[in-house]
Amino acid sequence: MGNPIKGLFSTIGQGVIDLGEGVYKAVEDVIKETNGNVIQQGLRYSDDDSTNAIIKNYLQNQNRGSGLTKGSEYVEENTPLGKMKVTRGLVPLQEMGAEIDFTTRVQTQPEPFDWQKAIDEGAQFMSIKGDRASGTGSILSVNDIPLVNPVAREGGYQYATEGQNVLDSRFWGSDPAILEKQRKKAEVLSGQVKDPKTGEILEEGVPVYGVYFNAKGDNVNFSTMVADTTLNMIPNMKITKKAAKQFDEKLRERIPDWPGLGRMEASDLDKAKEYLFAPNRGEARKAFSEEMAKPRSMKLGFPDQASVRAAISVPDMLGMGSGDAAGRMISQIDYNAPIDPISNHTTYPAGLKRVKGTPVYRMADESGKFRDVPTNLSFRDFYNDRIIDGVVPPEATTIRSMELRQATQPATKELNDIIQEYLYQTDNTRRGYPYNR
Repeated sequence: MGNPIKGLFSTIGQGVIDLGEGVYKAVEDVIKETNGNVIQQGLRYSDDDSTNAIIKNYLQNQNRGSGLTKGSEYVEENTPLGKMKVTRGLVPLQEMGAEIDFTTRVQTQPEPFDWQKAIDEGAQFMSIKGDRASGTGSILSVNDIPLVNPVAREGGYQYATEGQNVLDSRFWGSDPAILEKQRKKAEVLSGQVKDPKTGEILEEGVPVYGVYFNAKGDNVNFSTMVADTTLNMIPNMKITKKAAKQFDEKLRERIPDWPGLGRMEASDLDKAKEYLFAPNRGEARKAFSEEMAKPRSMKLGFPDQASVRAAISVPDMLGMGSGDAAGRMISQIDYNAPIDPISNHTTYPAGLKRVKGTPVYRMADESGKFRDVPTNLSFRDFYNDRIIDGVVPPEATTIRSMELRQATQPATKELNDIIQEYLYQTDNTRRGYPYNR
């Protein structure tokens, strides 16, 4: 039987790996460079200078959503910024790491966003919040603890560039009701006019682009990947049956019908997985991971949840605040297409469609280099509209508002100029003629 990955990419083009910082490389080239199919991810494997820079960023952004655990779950320690509380588990940030088989799930390369085309079309942007999960490869180990079975990483902004999703014109996964709400909002935003009786399109709407922005560092809890990785680590850890019983008792205070880890035998863990993977169990998965992240559970020897969340996440997002990476995925929403009943994502049952034949974009500067843009620039009208009588609300409340409802923004030359100027200033370069006069 042939390699399904190779077969897929023979149809849509070369498979690539998102190496971080906007750099993509062909899978075959990475295999040659690593002399295999496994890469090491995380500060555990980074040099001291890189580690210190990322940790400083993480610490400075803890009140902006960088934390891999909640604010109430922390360790007080000496850091590059002095002694302070660090939102993490028992494993220090610099000791977190994972091994990834990068060949099991790969990407297609997005295109630099075409600003001029969007401006000429009179296009609109609509925000789409997403977790920081990677869509590349499968997790083999976390902090040198092997998983019984590898866990595929399916998520985040890379969902849109995964090979099968590209073929199926599917760029986002979620609950059907949520996706239908997003589709309807995009249709209204487009200005499209339909005959109320027949549904016939009387006046075409403008393109509406869904723009990804990143949520908090611990937001991956909802996904099946966190629970799956955790359950696959437990058999290779020294956890007593007494500890499992204590954990089960505490979790049942939040989830009364939790089946339990029992004796942590294969059949017990299969029952737990079946329960957590059932439809509409996202809140149960969050409760499972949150209970395991509490100090009382960590002291019992359970898998460090901050490390698990980091293993699932795109590594170059570690340390970012919420909303710091808008535009890592931009897709034209097909607001006339029904919600796709196939998601190609274990967590979610349905998919939102991209207009067939259109590219998956990523925000870039004028040279074509992929760059991140904060939400306060990408959706500046939304931010400005929240300023009342000169009072600027806390950033966290604006981000939360964007999470609860889609922010919108017209694509204009003025907005492009503001974003490009920001990109040049943060890259220590200058724009060319006529902007350099």
